[in-house]
Amino acid sequence: MKRRFQKKYALLVLLLVIVATPLQVEEIWAQAAGSGSTQWTIETIQSSVSGLNSLTLFAVPDGSSVSPSVAFTQNGTFLRFSPRRSGSWTTESLLTGVSFSALQDLSLISSSTGVMYLGFYFDISTDSNFPSLGSITRNRFSGSWPSSSSVIAGGKTYQAGLHEVFSFDQNNSAPCVAYRRITADASSADRLYFTCYSTGLGDWVNPAPTAISTGAIASHIAFGMGPRSSIAHFAYTQATGGTYYLRYLNRSSAGTFGIVASTEIGPTATVPDNFYKDLFVDSDGRAHIFYYDPNGGDLKYAAQEEVTDTSLTIRSVIDNGGTADVGQFVSAALCPNGSAHLAYYDASNRVLKYARCISPTCNGETGWQVSFVDPVTPAPATINRGQYAQITCDSNNIVHIAYYDDDPVTSFAKAVKYATPRICGNSLIETGETCDDNDANDNNNCTNSCQTARCGDRILWNQGTGTETCEDGNNTSGDGCSSTCSSEIPSPVCGNNILEVNEGCDDGNRTTETCVYGQLSCTICSANCQNAAGAISLCGDGVLNAAAGETCDDGNTINGDRCSSSCLVEPPTCGDTTCDPAEACANCSADCGACPTICGNNVLEAGEECDDGNIRSGDGCTERCANERPAICGNNLKEEGEACDDGNLNSGDGCSASCQIEMPPPLPITPPSPISPDPNVGATTGDASTGNVTPDQSRRGILKAKGGCALEK
Repeated sequence: MKRRFQKKYALLVLLLVIVATPLQVEEIWAQAAGSGSTQWTIETIQSSVSGLNSLTLFAVPDGSSVSPSVAFTQNGTFLRFSPRRSGSWTTESLLTGVSFSALQDLSLISSSTGVMYLGFYFDISTDSNFPSLGSITRNRFSGSWPSSSSVIAGGKTYQAGLHEVFSFDQNNSAPCVAYRRITADASSADRLYFTCYSTGLGDWVNPAPTAISTGAIASHIAFGMGPRSSIAHFAYTQATGGTYYLRYLNRSSAGTFGIVASTEIGPTATVPDNFYKDLFVDSDGRAHIFYYDPNGGDLKYAAQEEVTDTSLTIRSVIDNGGTADVGQFVSAALCPNGSAHLAYYDASNRVLKYARCISPTCNGETGWQVSFVDPVTPAPATINRGQYAQITCDSNNIVHIAYYDDDPVTSFAKAVKYATPRICGNSLIETGETCDDNDANDNNNCTNSCQTARCGDRILWNQGTGTETCEDGNNTSGDGCSSTCSSEIPSPVCGNNILEVNEGCDDGNRTTETCVYGQLSCTICSANCQNAAGAISLCGDGVLNAAAGETCDDGNTINGDRCSSSCLVEPPTCGDTTCDPAEACANCSADCGACPTICGNNVLEAGEECDDGNIRSGDGCTERCANERPAICGNNLKEEGEACDDGNLNSGDGCSASCQIEMPPPLPITPPSPISPDPNVGATTGDASTGNVTPDQSRRGILKAKGGCALEK
């Protein structure tokens, strides 16, 4: 029995063919930075379109200009295609011989040679097949769309094609497609599949359709191919345990995958279709994903920081809308010059919004300029203007947006509409313009400022119907260039302020100027009178420009690293890992390290129990900055009240059992030896036998001197 078609919200996907110069994203995105609100030219592509459930847009090369083309569904069963040519839209019906019972999830891409691929998810009630993924192909410049479609996947055994997305790699070599596939009996969980078209085999079989997700997917696939070894990038919603998560993975040409859940998005509180998302891949091969967070009603942005990353870094909230619910139906575009653009739906105000990056990193809400497109003030409660938004950028860096203007009350207002910035070069003659030929040729009948060429406009008009040989900005003869812009001098002279043949410019000197400080790019007139890219100087380029007011330039625009984002020296900041002269261990240990411990400095430091500003004991804090405790004799610590402590309670070893110094015992006294008499000395009185002097003799002081002389005292 045939499985009933599952109705889902339409997939909104941007598909681009871009060849950008190999600059860093921060550099090339900044080239689009500017100020001021964007003004729009609005056109109705097709009115009275009821039942629209899918829309896709692509800017297709068309000779020297670019033509946007839109495909959309009507009543969920009819396929329409509307190209814009010669300033007007035409609509044709496709596959009119097929009776679709359901039709949705359109995706349109075109190669640089004009081969267009239109994919869609369809069901035909009169056959026994399951809903399938189909496609039709035609050449943009010749032929017409076929009357029947090719089936890429699906048929008798399984349902395939929900939320499909087509994309070329950035080498524009072959179209590829990512889609959702379900088994016939629905017993197996949904899977994300991927395959590419093989010119040699003439079928979508290279690689063979391969399941690349590890769990059941829900809706809204975003898919893009990068320039590095044909790496494919995917973002999709995955169901896990009844909740839904935003997932990212990439696939190399070798077939390996990395899969990491975004740490920013948690489970939704509603249905999985709330995860609107889109992505593009920059010229360095890094994926940038823009998504709606249903938990807060915000539009957010995540990206690979390096091409080898398998995870994403959440960079910013682009638009939180205040209390508004913004970000549904988000569609993203990266122009060849590297500028980033978004279109999305504001559900609270029921209007289309547009955002473009205006900062080097595109981080934070201040990094994006947000404006309304085709607003209605006040918005009627019945209107929904901006759903199914699609944005793309052509080879001339012109932005194109298609969207659905749904007013349930007035069927005529149910229109597919188109918006493009009100700028010169979009093929629309707008306010202030006298022509718009959508090319980069400044020397033909329509200048690059969208003004009709004339003599005296300082632009050498020598192509188309122009015959000028000089241009000095006036219509006066006799000054080297005549009133009809014919040269009055024998040969061109660079530096004479007259634009002549073979000169791209002439500013009256032979000096090569530079860009004004802070400009990210500019065109100058070189010393040989040719237009050239001027050398730039700006804060963060690593070169100190004192003339512009810089006092430092450390090669970035980050505050807090001692050189501010405006290249002015910042005062020392504790915690910046540098111990500056005004910092020390006492006031910034984080930068200068901990101070050495000094007992007695009245500062309690590591290893101290106390510090009372001295190194004396007996006042509660010892000379070693330890808290004083009751003395314990015998613990080998000299404490309060102790004269000594030798670690024992033994007396007689110099420190007594009560820890007092012991006096040493007196030394023994030895009596002197008797004096022996000198045999040469005689006595006058006394006992001659003993030689002793009698007391009486001693008292009289009579001593017989040597040699017989005697002295009497």
